[in-house]
Amino acid sequence: MTTTRACEIKRVWRPPGGGLELHRGVAGPTAWPRHSHEDFQIGVLLGGAARFGYRGSGHVAPPGSLSLLEPGEVHTGHAVEEADWTFRTAYLAPALLQNAAAVVAGRGEGHLPYFPQPVVVDAAVVGLFLELHAALEGPASGLERDTFLLCTLTLLVRRHAESGTAPRPARRERAAVRRVREYLEENYAENVSLDRLSAVARLSSFHLVRVFAAEVGLPPHAYQTQVRVNRARRLLSGGTSVVEAALATGFADQSHLTRLFKRLVGVTPGRFAGRGPPAGEG
Repeated sequence: MTTTRACEIKRVWRPPGGGLELHRGVAGPTAWPRHSHEDFQIGVLLGGAARFGYRGSGHVAPPGSLSLLEPGEVHTGHAVEEADWTFRTAYLAPALLQNAAAVVAGRGEGHLPYFPQPVVVDAAVVGLFLELHAALEGPASGLERDTFLLCTLTLLVRRHAESGTAPRPARRERAAVRRVREYLEENYAENVSLDRLSAVARLSSFHLVRVFAAEVGLPPHAYQTQVRVNRARRLLSGGTSVVEAALATGFADQSHLTRLFKRLVGVTPGRFAGRGPPAGEG
């Protein structure tokens, strides 16, 4: 019998210093729909195997592997079999990866590293990542945070980034799609019509929907939802209430935000903001 158990985030935390958000949790056979992140996502699969779509291809992450998902890349994720999979995940501001790339290259400024393989099996990198993750779940000094983070990211870049510090290949993004993306990102709280986007793109509505989905991996309405959820994450991380975050990002009400936030992030806005008991408690 097919089950639809989804992701259950056990804990979300943000160590002092900024640019880093950590999750640990369990995902059922059905986990996330197509979505993307503003930050760089690194995850280790502790148990079970996961299958995900990324850059137009299917990939399988076995237990003990590291997954590397770059900012803005649309992806999916679900278990390979009818079983749960457990994970530890980090969301990193791109600047942290750029800094690691600069250190590896021995220069003052680095590009955002490009990882050609989204699944990595490397015991040394996985071990460092898990040490970092566990250390920062408890009380940790700023020096401990920075040392663990630098050692983990520089080893990852040295071993698995293309040419160590190669810039990511430029995407051949249509100018019309780029204008629409920028418009949605700047006007995320507005009730934008498809006719308005069509005017921004200077394309027919039908053609816009087709080329946007082909280029971005999501239709315009789903991309708008993703942008709104990402903005809500920022507000919640900064202490904004769930109700205020919902209204500020264009959702109809708190329940509207909660439903879509849980679907895309895997945790309710309240728990994400640290204002509710951990999953399975209370």
